[in-house]
Amino acid sequence: MILNSGLFDKDGNELELTDVFAKLSLSKCNRVEVIDGTGRAYVNNNSENKVRLLMQDDFRTMKIFIDKK
Repeated sequence: MILNSGLFDKDGNELELTDVFAKLSLSKCNRVEVIDGTGRAYVNNNSENKVRLLMQDDFRTMKIFIDKK
């Protein structure tokens, strides 16, 4: 299944979501917040965090991994 992102490269070609996620730079990211209807349901802010993002199940599941650097 190909999922389009609505984003385009410099040549005007639409990027697939897999391409967009592959290009995300999370090297500086050390804070993760999950916001729901009640506000901040989960917050993890640690300068030693290393954040990784993974999409699975045809982009129905987002997994966020928080490891130590």
